Amino acid sequence: MALLEVKKLTTGFNLNKETLIAVDGISFSINLNETIALIGESGSGKSVTALSLMGLIDSPGEIISGQIIWGNENPIDLLTLKEKEWLQVRGNQIAMIHQDPMTSLNSRMTIGKQIDEVFIIHKKMSKKEAKAKTIELLEKLEIPNPVKRYQEYPSHLSGGMRQRIVIAMAIAGNPKLLIADEPTTALDVTIQDEVLTLLNDLQSTYGMAMILTTHDLGVVAEMADQILVMYGGRIMEQASTLTIFKKPLNPYTKALMDCVPKIEDKHAELKVIPGTVPSLGKFPKGCRFANRCEHSFKPCHEHIPELVEVETNHWVRCWLYPDQ
Repeated sequence: MALLEVKKLTTGFNLNKETLIAVDGISFSINLNETIALIGESGSGKSVTALSLMGLIDSPGEIISGQIIWGNENPIDLLTLKEKEWLQVRGNQIAMIHQDPMTSLNSRMTIGKQIDEVFIIHKKMSKKEAKAKTIELLEKLEIPNPVKRYQEYPSHLSGGMRQRIVIAMAIAGNPKLLIADEPTTALDVTIQDEVLTLLNDLQSTYGMAMILTTHDLGVVAEMADQILVMYGGRIMEQASTLTIFKKPLNPYTKALMDCVPKIEDKHAELKVIPGTVPSLGKFPKGCRFANRCEHSFKPCHEHIPELVEVETNHWVRCWLYPDQ
């Protein structure tokens, strides 16, 4: 059985007496040592999916339906847990790296104290034991002068160093699943590479499963085993990373691939996808990508296509494929 199995997860936001759907009936599963990437433009539902898996959807948002089955030995539906029970899962069995490390760190607490809390709460360590474990963890993550860093505040650190601290906090509880929400956003290319290498090394060391949300296909190619292409809160295509890169089938996936600059073609015009992702509540009637798709025809504007397996382990949501 999978470590995590998501079944028809639907998350929405209640605004002006109307429920606006941000994640619409998505399903997938992940095993230990596996990395799944959720890709798509901003507004596609990637981050809302990540927050839903952590039980961090706050009012006016809510998880409307579906299941999040956790554990391959004594599986439980996380959506049945009370908040007190969630606290035993969150940070301990499932941890998350948020987009902006500054919003994840308390500016009024030292780095050391913030990591200490994970060991004290989840591992029931004394303050002395937690401090020793925190400094040891900083050393493992190759953070220079760990004893000095332990006493510093987040504002004293660079963006790349803050991201390493956030990663340290996330793995301190030795989680089985790490969710990384755009972990390299706003970092320069050199620091991005360092962070990705660190995440790869940590996964190899601890055997974690990892869910990665990103719009950067270069990150996906380096990190992921499986790809879920999201648009308008729905999965548009799902397959192995190799399959998606070699043979993308959905027009949206192909459009994303076409937007990646080709090194060998220096003089080619940079392609863009016309239009923008529709805002919540303003999705077209049929396929949500239909208004931006150069291949759309009548059914695309009238009916919602199902996600179908067109080849072995390759699912596509598109009216171009006849098995609808």
